[in-house]
Amino acid sequence: MYKSGSATRRCFMSGLAATFGISRLSPFGSTTQERRQVQKSADAVRTDLQSEYDKMVKLSSNENPYGPSEAVMKAMTGAWKYANRYGYPEGGITEAIAAHHGVTPDQVLLGSGSAEVLKAADDAFLPGHLKVVGVEPTFEVVYRFATNSRAEAITVPLRDDHTADMNEIVRVTRMTEQELAQTLAVTLFEKDKLTLGQAARLAGLSQWAFRDLLAVQGIPLHYDVAELEQDLATLQAMGQR
Repeated sequence: MYKSGSATRRCFMSGLAATFGISRLSPFGSTTQERRQVQKSADAVRTDLQSEYDKMVKLSSNENPYGPSEAVMKAMTGAWKYANRYGYPEGGITEAIAAHHGVTPDQVLLGSGSAEVLKAADDAFLPGHLKVVGVEPTFEVVYRFATNSRAEAITVPLRDDHTADMNEIVRVTRMTEQELAQTLAVTLFEKDKLTLGQAARLAGLSQWAFRDLLAVQGIPLHYDVAELEQDLATLQAMGQR
């Protein structure tokens, strides 16, 4: 910084030259033709980058390498007219997915990306006493969600041919075959896929022992008419022996 009155003609001229030099380098000080040339060069670089990006498939991100179809692009473009609203016509996508997979609509869960759906699955199936086992590398958010829920996350490296080592996956769970069977039986019973008697047989336990196992894990009994009739038939058969 110059002191007051200390500026000389040489200092003034050199500063003025520097100012003109900067103005020539800056787009704001360029001529219209130069600004257009800069913009044209930037557009060319952007086009090249986009072309290269379109050729890439990021396998680690589980992306669709083919991109959205024309029908999807048309639907997405049509949906933009509702971008200013919180509510919009849903279009029956839940029912369509359910029909395609042969399930009921209440068995379909929609989310904003796979991470949201995985978080919901974690909250539903991974209380603190359970484990999640998977391969690595993969979408690591699964293990992060499990850790946040105080569940145990265990990873197993992929083989050299990039396949999962299922024997190693079973081994690292540090569970015996009986423990694995019991865990599967409890899960299927909780989801109403097996009756009490069926789940007990899968677990290799008596129904009373399986009831105790359910109580320890805080899983309530759901006892319907079919199971009552099954138990009555079992008691009748035992009385005839």
